[in-house]
Amino acid sequence: LHDNATPAGTTLAATALWKLGRLTGRRDFEARAEETLQLLSGTMHRAPMAAGQAFLAFDMMYGPTAELVFCGETVDTAALARLHAR
Repeated sequence: LHDNATPAGTTLAATALWKLGRLTGRRDFEARAEETLQLLSGTMHRAPMAAGQAFLAFDMMYGPTAELVFCGETVDTAALARLHAR
């Protein structure tokens, strides 16, 4: 349950479930990710240095996030660089 140099599988699973739920519209995946973080909340509170990936997942779930979708056959890398510079 603790993150070290390699993130814990549990926290990576929560992150992946949240992303998959958002991409597919599957609320059950999102709910499972939230439940997982709820189980980890004690560790996040007591040992935040051992819960880095859990905090990343929490931030993704509850913080403001921006999503970009690129469609098309080519990618204008100059436009991406300008977007990134903002």
